[in-house]
Amino acid sequence: MRLSYGELHTQIKKACVGVNLPIGLAEEIGLYSRFAAERNIKCVEPLLKAIKHYHRGYSSRYQVKQAVLGEFLSVEKTKPLSSLYTVTAACDLLVFNFQQSSLPEFSLKIALRNLDVPMLLIIAALKYSNILKGNFNIHWEAKGAEQINGVCESGQLIIPIRSYEWLLSDINSSMILRINEKGDHQIDGEVYKINDNELDVNKSLWDEINLFSSLTLVEASQESRLKGAGAGVIDRD
Repeated sequence: MRLSYGELHTQIKKACVGVNLPIGLAEEIGLYSRFAAERNIKCVEPLLKAIKHYHRGYSSRYQVKQAVLGEFLSVEKTKPLSSLYTVTAACDLLVFNFQQSSLPEFSLKIALRNLDVPMLLIIAALKYSNILKGNFNIHWEAKGAEQINGVCESGQLIIPIRSYEWLLSDINSSMILRINEKGDHQIDGEVYKINDNELDVNKSLWDEINLFSSLTLVEASQESRLKGAGAGVIDRD
């Protein structure tokens, strides 16, 4: 089924709100989905995985004190980090440290230990790489069943062909983000810019997204309408 960018953004945001993600983070996740889709990069499936993990309590938030030092660890040692909750903070911190020229070089590296959906971090880094327009990019490494790496550069994702399906799989991974000078990276194998058709979405996946977004709705009643949940006591729209 075909979607518009606006529909994708809105429903992903609502699904995140539906599973009790803070509204500010939900808006960011919605923006990531649109940014990725505009560049033909698959995002619905990994986002749905992250939403399910967060909703079911499979994944956890991060330890704030350690995160400030550049290392994101789960507050619950037996659970992986929630990418849904973590990726915005990680990318914010990376870019903020980069913009503070007085900070030491080690602060230009961010580590995320045992992240539940690695692809979501890369989608976020993709959007943040637009902030670094010019001579810098975000280089990432994923260490899980195998070690892979790639580059987010001015909103474009450069990655070895063999790595793409791995990123879309449901494998926890430790991730490293670095800011490098443009061209200062090495990627093994043939490199290409991903060119999927993201807005042609599997209907069953989209139905699940809509199911989570429906959690934001309230039961229709005269009281709910009077409190602003509907169009009014008499709906004339």
